Amino acid sequence: MLVEQTFSPDYGDDVVVSVAALDPGTGKRLWHRTVNVDSVRAFLSGDLVIVPDAGGRSVTARSPRTGAERWTAGLPQGQYCRPANTGEDLFLQCVPDMMPSDDMVLLALDRADGSTRRLTVPNEGVLVGTYEGRLLFLDPAKDEDGNTVGGEEGPFSRIRLVDPATGAATMTRLAQQFEGNASLADGTLWFATTSGQVTAVSARTGERQWQTRTSLEQPSDVTHDPRARVLYMSSASGRVAALDTRKGTLLWETLPRAQRVTNQGWSLSEVLLHRGALVVATPDGDVFTLDPAHPDRKPVSG
Repeated sequence: MLVEQTFSPDYGDDVVVSVAALDPGTGKRLWHRTVNVDSVRAFLSGDLVIVPDAGGRSVTARSPRTGAERWTAGLPQGQYCRPANTGEDLFLQCVPDMMPSDDMVLLALDRADGSTRRLTVPNEGVLVGTYEGRLLFLDPAKDEDGNTVGGEEGPFSRIRLVDPATGAATMTRLAQQFEGNASLADGTLWFATTSGQVTAVSARTGERQWQTRTSLEQPSDVTHDPRARVLYMSSASGRVAALDTRKGTLLWETLPRAQRVTNQGWSLSEVLLHRGALVVATPDGDVFTLDPAHPDRKPVSG
């Protein structure tokens, strides 16, 4: 378990941020490091924990269990970076931290030794994942004057596929403007809106495949289970829904489970798959597991 800790002194000294790795079975602290979150936040990627150094000039890949250093890679000076959700590939998106920029730097990090490839692409759109070996961006819709409409949840007007080696891009116009938290899996884009509507769109053609309305409020990104061909998502109140990926059929929904509903819109619920169970975390800090075959079964207190 990876935990970010912030120490705010009453007077004088600067805020100190550290990252600690805890044993999930015992709660014992395995290791910790002081970090600089002004450059990039620590994150877990497969069998690596990527931790920024205290000076903010580089990131170090460490073992999640022991904290042993695997490799170190430099960061672009004066830029803020964030991880890109691209499956097994490890990318950082970097932009100047003090001023807007027309360009974004993509750092491709080799998982084995930390060697980097640097690619500059237009700083527009949202990087959703990889499709057929290329980076898939969703570009925002624009008004008649060419100004961007909306934000990170759209509306989106086209798919932009970028070759991570050359930067060459191909465009596909979406059949209509789509909006919501966007996820990519199995060649399909899934858009989940704040009202609980889910739309499936082909990543190849941009055409809508199906659209289903759930009763979930402020839902999470969808979580795709390829074996069961089911999508799962949860709401701020701890409600969970399951949808068939082929036709969009709503399979089931649960009642709320959270103790309270936070109004912090930046903090979304989350669903993770673990050994056939669903692990759900809500914005107010509640965590519970759910058997997808018996979603109404009463949980046992931890």
